[in-house]
Amino acid sequence: MRILDRYIGHRILLNTFITTLILVILVAFLTFVQELEEVGTGHYSTKDAFIFSMLSMVSYVFEVFPVAALLGCLTALGSLASGSELTAIRSAGVSTSRLLWIIFKSGTIMIIIAFIIGDLIAPKANTAATALRNEKMKQQVVLSDNYGFWAKDQKYFINIEEISLGQRLANISIYEFDENQQLIVSTHAEAAEFDGAHWYLYDIRKSIIEAEQVKTVYIKKAKWESFIDPTLIGYFAVKPNILPISNLYEYIRFLHKNNQKSTLYEVAFWSKALTPVAVFVMLSICLPLTLGSLRSIGISQRILIGTLAGTSFYMLNRLFAYLAVIYQIQPLLAALLPISLFSLASYWLIKRQA
Repeated sequence: MRILDRYIGHRILLNTFITTLILVILVAFLTFVQELEEVGTGHYSTKDAFIFSMLSMVSYVFEVFPVAALLGCLTALGSLASGSELTAIRSAGVSTSRLLWIIFKSGTIMIIIAFIIGDLIAPKANTAATALRNEKMKQQVVLSDNYGFWAKDQKYFINIEEISLGQRLANISIYEFDENQQLIVSTHAEAAEFDGAHWYLYDIRKSIIEAEQVKTVYIKKAKWESFIDPTLIGYFAVKPNILPISNLYEYIRFLHKNNQKSTLYEVAFWSKALTPVAVFVMLSICLPLTLGSLRSIGISQRILIGTLAGTSFYMLNRLFAYLAVIYQIQPLLAALLPISLFSLASYWLIKRQA
């Protein structure tokens, strides 16, 4: 049985690797075509667009992985079925549950590799890609919210309109209130930088509000004793689906503490956390699509059905993610719904083959 496990597992892993590579190369090509529209902006060249696309390619591995696992497993089992090897294996007394167990063991190895790529390699590659793009275009990374980023620390309210890579902020407003919730100091700084130990504000205009007048002073540079973690603040300049799952959890807590909306990050967190479940569901669909007589439905048709199933799962995931953000649906529920639908479909298909 160990020889059989290794034989089938090797075929599944190899085919999944090839399928994943094909999908991410396709996505990278589409990204490159899209980036060509930006060529000529600043010093951004075709070579830079190509490098950006190649670096961004790594970040898509985790997104396409459940679909790639489905197609990889399906092509592996399909090749076994077309060569009558799967029929021989079944005739030797190997049950459906045994085959499912072999597939799931292969899936576990694939999930571990996907998490290593998604949580360790992809964030660094994406940061390098974004840094290259912004350096060549001479652009800032601006927050998507019209009012920027807000944070609260006891009597201070902080608003940051722009976040750049390299722990640099722009257009910072700091409002200080007294015990009676009356505004006493309003400060605006053109920029802020973190030197590794402290924040420093630049080009500061401070308005001190007194009972009968408002005093305004200008300061070129000043040390800023801020509670804001430069690592956390940098997450706002990165797409949520690129962040490692541990950093997503940490940043969600930070947003909750500061009464900021975290739906987008929660959707990304639960999507990543439930990826192993999604992969196992996708893999379980492979078995009923390849078992049984191939006379009524050819293996190429079964692979086509699997491709449509994988594409549908990916589209549903994206759809429910958008709905969660727009209509404030519970992120966990939004992540679970596509998985639940395909779990029911998988159970029904397996029961038919039992």
